[in-house]
Amino acid sequence: MDRHNIFFYVLVFFCISVMPAHATLIDIGGGLIYDDVLDVTWLQDANYAKTSGYNADGLMTWSEAQAWAGGLSYYDSVRDVVLDDWILPTTPGTINGPLNEGDLGHLYFEEGVTPATPGPFVNLQAGKYWTDTPYSLDPNKAWGFDFVVGGPCVSAIDERTSIMPYRPRKPPFHGPITPEPSSFILIGTGLSGLLVLTKGKAKHHKP
Repeated sequence: MDRHNIFFYVLVFFCISVMPAHATLIDIGGGLIYDDVLDVTWLQDANYAKTSGYNADGLMTWSEAQAWAGGLSYYDSVRDVVLDDWILPTTPGTINGPLNEGDLGHLYFEEGVTPATPGPFVNLQAGKYWTDTPYSLDPNKAWGFDFVVGGPCVSAIDERTSIMPYRPRKPPFHGPITPEPSSFILIGTGLSGLLVLTKGKAKHHKP
């Protein structure tokens, strides 16, 4: 096997292998974002409580947020199914641990999701979002995540903050997983390289 053939197979393997590696937050339609690292599905609208008309500003106390997420029924128009197993995101419940721990911390630190750079999300608020984690040192407080400061925070449970629920990715939900544009760019670049290599090789061996 000559070096051209070796390069060919290496390039093919690279093009195939990069497809899933770059997909983490995937817009699967129907107002849903699939996170293939946490294996959960987020609402694309990060202030859906307001958008849906549930209340005027989308802000709730901790108990109100838990009740709203637990009672939420969302119609997925792409897959024609009602999703009703929503929960609040979780957090380790510590300021001292790595800041990227927790679900909202994952979005902020690993995915670069901020109010200025919301990625696939819409209506991401510049402020605090509730998690479902109580504050162990005070039953009147609970953990949240502050998208302005960029880290976990503790708030009084009667404080009104934003809500961003998610749901586990499990049956009957089987949304299509589509590679993000960067994957297609890499694949296209690889295929272009293969084409050039093939033409050069054919020209080289032309009698």
